[in-house]
Amino acid sequence: MAKSKAFSCGTCGGRVTFKKGPGRTYEYRRGVRLPVPSTFEIPTCNDCGERYFSSERSEALDALLKPVFAEWQTAHCNEVVERIQARHGTTLRELERACGVTPTYLSHILSGRKAPSDMLVFLLEAYALTPAEFVRRKDGVPWADALPKQPAKTTARAGRMRSAR
Repeated sequence: MAKSKAFSCGTCGGRVTFKKGPGRTYEYRRGVRLPVPSTFEIPTCNDCGERYFSSERSEALDALLKPVFAEWQTAHCNEVVERIQARHGTTLRELERACGVTPTYLSHILSGRKAPSDMLVFLLEAYALTPAEFVRRKDGVPWADALPKQPAKTTARAGRMRSAR
């Protein structure tokens, strides 16, 4: 990939050049910050640090970070499952039923044979953060039955009540 010439920063007017090196991170999917490979060059302003990405550079960095993110997401999924199991003393099968996935699906994810979907990770995180919701799903309580009951509405009429004669 051919590099462009240095150009001026749109933020501060400083000079933008291609930089590489260790210690840089990039916000990937779901807000997860991943390390940028030290050999990957990113156009960066020398003065303010603003980074510039063309669609080609962005696609190239995404391709490098995709397997790193998949590894992070699997490890994160393992951690969340362990927390849920420790808190509730639940089995993997019970957790799979509560998530609505097929038997052995979580086993395959935890062993690295399958990658977890974003939606499954979101659901597991929600169960970890709201234990009552996990217990409700595990026990098979319908969502509508778990909602607090609304008090019966009363209607008041304006004016006096008349008695029947």
